[in-house]
Amino acid sequence: MRFACLLPLLLALRPAAASSELVRHPVPELPCCSWNKVNHFVSDEDPITVRFSVKQRNLDPLRKIAAEVSDPRSAKYGEYLSTAAVRELTQPDPADIKIVAEWLAQAGVPFDLPTGGGGEIVEARFTVATATRLLNTRFQYATSTATKQRALRAGDYWLPADLHAAVAAVYGLHGLPSPPREALRSATATPAVTPKVLSSTYKISGVKVSGAVTNPQAVAEFQGQTSNATDLTEFFKLFAAGDPSADSTVSKFVGDNGTGVAGVEAELDIQYIMGVAPGIKSQFWYWAGMDFCGDLKSWTDAILDDSNPPLVNSVSYGIQASLAAIGCQQSSAEDVDANFVKLAAKGITIIFASGDSGSGYAPSCGLPNSTLPNTSVKGTKGQTFAVMSAGECCEEASSDPRSVAWTFTPPPAVKEPQCSPKSGEAFVGHVHYRVPVDAPGRPDPAQVCCDTAMDPSFQDVKGYTYVSPWCSLFSNISGTKAQPSAQSSHVTQPVQGVCTAFTSVTGTATTPGDTSGGDAVKPVAPVLYPSWPASSPWVTAVGATRFINQMVGQPEMASDQFGSGGGFSTMFAAFKDQADVVSNYLKIATDLPPKGSFPPGGRATPDISALGEGYQVVVNGHVHSIGGTSASTPAFAGMVSLLNEARLAAGKKPMGYLNPFIYQNPNAFTDVTVGTNAIGRGNGPIKYGFKCAKGWDPATGLGTPIFDKLLSAAMTAGPSTIVV
Repeated sequence: MRFACLLPLLLALRPAAASSELVRHPVPELPCCSWNKVNHFVSDEDPITVRFSVKQRNLDPLRKIAAEVSDPRSAKYGEYLSTAAVRELTQPDPADIKIVAEWLAQAGVPFDLPTGGGGEIVEARFTVATATRLLNTRFQYATSTATKQRALRAGDYWLPADLHAAVAAVYGLHGLPSPPREALRSATATPAVTPKVLSSTYKISGVKVSGAVTNPQAVAEFQGQTSNATDLTEFFKLFAAGDPSADSTVSKFVGDNGTGVAGVEAELDIQYIMGVAPGIKSQFWYWAGMDFCGDLKSWTDAILDDSNPPLVNSVSYGIQASLAAIGCQQSSAEDVDANFVKLAAKGITIIFASGDSGSGYAPSCGLPNSTLPNTSVKGTKGQTFAVMSAGECCEEASSDPRSVAWTFTPPPAVKEPQCSPKSGEAFVGHVHYRVPVDAPGRPDPAQVCCDTAMDPSFQDVKGYTYVSPWCSLFSNISGTKAQPSAQSSHVTQPVQGVCTAFTSVTGTATTPGDTSGGDAVKPVAPVLYPSWPASSPWVTAVGATRFINQMVGQPEMASDQFGSGGGFSTMFAAFKDQADVVSNYLKIATDLPPKGSFPPGGRATPDISALGEGYQVVVNGHVHSIGGTSASTPAFAGMVSLLNEARLAAGKKPMGYLNPFIYQNPNAFTDVTVGTNAIGRGNGPIKYGFKCAKGWDPATGLGTPIFDKLLSAAMTAGPSTIVV
């Protein structure tokens, strides 16, 4: 419902007393160590979309319902709620909606009232100038020197106390994108995994696919990962069974434009969810935003809004770090989790990759009291790196598992980046980026152009030319030309310092200006991070395995080309059906990480696992061998779609939220007892992790699927099968 349509309604309402008290919403610290604030020009007229998620009602009763309808032992198994029923149960108090709407209306901010999802989102469209004034904040760009990502971000902002009390989460002001990941290329010795290998390994058969539109499946993509239809067709010709012309077409695209330059992650996801379940109608859902937490909310809202939503949704994205790494608050994670509960109540399956960073252990770079100022290390030197800060030194040194300490030595005179503009001269060459920088009340536009040129998210900028109102950044300068109105300058980048890693330490010395750290000189209690959102109790988390001796047909072990993500969540408690198996693991496990590094009562991941190395993926017409839990996840998702196909053909309801069914049928999985997840993502062994064990473990979960047993269990699931 648009703002214009609201005016008569709002005018008819009795005006709410404006709260004079304001509540501060502090900006999360930028993640260490490559993210920085920059003086990149922000126009007053730049648009900003802010989504207010108003507090919902009856979420605890909804959790109870979602658990009941998903539990094969319950008499209500499969009695999923309709979209209307979910919304009626959870929609916010109208008084809270009114508080948000009136505040925006009085400020003249265009907005939409809730119409979809759970009826809780009020979407407002600000300009920077309006948001700056209304929220009492300042906007800046944050950029990452490591990933070259950029996000427009508010500082601390303030909300009226009554509005603060009415909302559960706010999206669009503090969020950051999750860091892009390079594809995990499988080792040369890794055997090729294709849909046929998966079918043989996991005994995938016995389901006749109708191709009905009532059983769609989907992948969800973020971070600029789009697909290529030609690659998908070629993949089916090379590796998939069935009729390529019928099976190799995506039936529906949702969200932003999901077609374009092939992304390895997206290609892997769509090729294997379709390759494992050829003929199932498959969809590609894509969000291209720079706010991962907000994108997750938008994605789940869109599923809730869809009249014929994908019954199985595969997601290969997540973060194995503090939520601050993506600018996400605990309140926002809980708000996204509430959408997962709604989807469970509706009978929708959500499957997440459990992560590729093993136990999620990372060195304490950037944590308070984790460094020694004015100190250098003595000992056996390892690698050296050119870096800008002690935090970057910590990250670089820690990338080598042999490193036990490090010292950052700044250059003799750390210089700020410099611009020396020359008037009447314009550069000639390749323009990398062009942006208008003139605006009333803004700083000297030539200085703004200089600041923009030094934005570290722009690569290889050699200089700029400012000609009102345009700032042109040059990645290649071939010459100059006379232009009276122009100002141009080469850009002098700052001098970098030296980072020295140490493989052994004999002592330290007082050295003014140096900074040192590392476990050997400044130990900090470790913290382990399972991947989120895989750690939500309302989704199914999938880990990764490989064949022992790298031979197809051999038993499986935990992946060791990367760490199969898993552990215990600090955000969510373990759910009922996994409590016993997790308790058993903690009793029998050896060499557990230190006490305090993980909460033994937290939601444990992964739930199950599948092969995760050597997947044959077609990217831009070429076959690549790719690995990761992002491979095992769509493969398992395709199997679940086949279970749905069989159940729907028999007049049964879809599988829905899987976890109760999974933990009640451990015999439908092959236990994996070899391996560990004390392995990083591409950097070999890490200090802490969890070993595989008999039964459930945090590297491989309950084990790998045995499809014929899963199918049998799925077809008989329900209270009538219980033997008293």
